[in-house]
This record gives sequence, structure tokens and C-alpha cells, in this order.
Amino acid sequence: MQKKFFTKIKLLIISKNNVKQRIDNFLFSYYKILSKKHIQKIIRKGEVRINKKRINNLYYLQLNDIIRIPPIYVIKKKIFFYNNYRFLKKILNNIIYENKLFLIINKPNKISVHDGHNNKNSIIKIMKKIKFNKYVELIHRLDKATSGCLIISKSFTILQKLNYQLKYNKIKKIYHLLCYGIFNKNIYAYTNIYKNFNKNVLKVKNEHNSLTKFNYIKIYTEYSLLEAIPYTGKKHQIRISTKKLNHSIIGDNKYINKNFIKYKKIINYKRLFLHSKKIKFICPLTNKLLIVNAPYDNSLYKILNKK
Repeated sequence: MQKKFFTKIKLLIISKNNVKQRIDNFLFSYYKILSKKHIQKIIRKGEVRINKKRINNLYYLQLNDIIRIPPIYVIKKKIFFYNNYRFLKKILNNIIYENKLFLIINKPNKISVHDGHNNKNSIIKIMKKIKFNKYVELIHRLDKATSGCLIISKSFTILQKLNYQLKYNKIKKIYHLLCYGIFNKNIYAYTNIYKNFNKNVLKVKNEHNSLTKFNYIKIYTEYSLLEAIPYTGKKHQIRISTKKLNHSIIGDNKYINKNFIKYKKIINYKRLFLHSKKIKFICPLTNKLLIVNAPYDNSLYKILNKK
């Protein structure tokens, strides 16, 4: 059953938690039922006013700004957003650290962190429902196929502070991966990653714009368990770097070396073995180093036991 109605005109006063946030991003977080495109449209039309003046989508909020939000037509379902109880339980059971400022989830693989065209379920979507429409935003992202540590902020102020740490490489992320071949050395991998727009894939050039450190943990008969520490934040950085080193990650159908395709048929492992195992950063609440570990899930243990 659906309920249709117009909201009333609202006046919101900006607190310190939302200072320096862009107006369209603020309204997108406030009105989760509206698309960002629609929000930007009503701002352009002048329906949203700040301190009784028209603004544009690039306006950054100031302390004590008064926002006038026009009536908005809403179609609202009476039932709870998620009927998928298993998915909801899976997310809740994977919160491995939480305080009043942020939380860390051991993200399962095959679940997107944010909304998208083909994503019915996403981490950020369900967290906004679990937290009863309070502020929650991603500090960083993980690929849909990658599992492990994911930080989510509970206020815009914390988002800014942790983004600052992320920008200046103060948040250390340590990944575990299982790759094809014998990799028994500790090295720094320099890779330049660019996008081939004709094929919609990321490729490698000779120059360097990404840096990843690889340490070997354990060597199996034909595979190697590695630790990867990225010092830059390029998309698919670890996956592309391992391909360049001729040691593609098991379960990576996109960046597999041709000479490992025969092993792929033998192992028949459908998920990407790339896991954000550990994350280290200065906690804004205590100003002390925080280290959080994300344990492997059963599917990762299963493939390791087969080696």
C-alpha cells in the first residue's frame, strides 16, 4: 500500500555538523526519497532559498544558514523498506566496530557500497534505514566483489576529518589476496593506470601514478597468499598491479593473465579473493591509533583449505 501526499514548507537552521557541506549533497542526505537530479532542479528553479535568497547547486552551507524547503510530493510505502530479512541481518551482524562518530563494517562480497543502476541492495541504503534516517555517509569505497573493512561516518564533521586523513594517506588499508603462481618476494609495485573509454576498462602504461607494496604471507603449490598495502587510491589498483606482475588474483575474471586461464578452469572459484583485512587510522574521538581487523568469511577459508 502506498501513501501519497505533499510535505509542508520547512525551515532548517544549519548546525556545525553541516557547515561547508554543499547544498545539493545536504538535501540529498536529508530527502532520501528524492534523486539528486530532482534536487538540483528545484534549486535551479529557485524553490530552495537560503536566508531568503536564491542560490545555486555549488553553494556551501554556513553556520546558522536558514534553508527554506518547498512542498514536495511524496509517494511513500507503509511497509519497511527491506523485506529481505537475510540481507538486513547480514549487514547488522557484520558491524565489527562502532562508536558515536562512525562505524566499521566487514563488508560481504557481491554487495555494493552505494546505490547504482542495477543495485537493489546497497550498504549505504540499508544503513540509512537502520539508523532511522540519521546522517550516514561512506568515508571510502570498496568494489562490489571485494570484502572487508568499510568505514561509515555518522556526521558531516567526522566525514570531513576522516576524508582529510584519507587525502593525506593517514588511513592505512591492508588487503589480503590469493594470486596465481609463486610470489615469494616483498616488493613495491609502481603502475600507471588509465581508462580505455572505447572498451570501458582500466589499462596500464609505462609511467607511474600508483604505488602498492606487496608482502608474501604463505606459498601454496601453485598459488600465493599476499598482503597488499596501497599508497595511492586508484580504481582497481591492486587488481591491475597483480596482473602487471603476472600474478592475477584468483576469481578476477576482468584482469586475469592469459597464461592462468587453464588454472581458472581447474580451481573453478567464482568470487574474487581480495579482502580488506585491516585498517589503521587516528580515531577522531580519542586521538589515538585505532586498528580494526576484519576476519575472513567462510568462502575465503574454504578456498584456502583446498590449497
